[in-house]
Amino acid sequence: MSRKAVLVLSGRVASIKPSKIPRISIAVIEGDNFNITMDVYDELRTFNAGDKVTITVSKNMPEYEEGRDFCAKGFLMARKKAGDDKSKLLISLWGLLVSMEIPKNMDSFSIMDELYYCVRTAGSSE
Repeated sequence: MSRKAVLVLSGRVASIKPSKIPRISIAVIEGDNFNITMDVYDELRTFNAGDKVTITVSKNMPEYEEGRDFCAKGFLMARKKAGDDKSKLLISLWGLLVSMEIPKNMDSFSIMDELYYCVRTAGSSE
């Protein structure tokens, strides 16, 4: 079975709330077929609530624009079944956590894969 090394999702930043850890926020990003909850350093956050975003998860460094896009390298730490047709992935970006619920057919990564996780802002949807 051939496995894709890139996952690209388009959605909207539903909310950004402060975490209990100083200078860290928790962002929720929603799309038609996925949900993402992620930790992000406030100083590095390049998106706001209501923004349209494109998420790229890749085994190779994707193209990105420094200062415009949030891009970090980490590892796929865990995978769980989330219903009959969804997978829940946990990516650690050197301590910052990304929890992704995606359709099972989009889940093409293996535990401990080194991954790049990037968020590109397309602008406000409001």
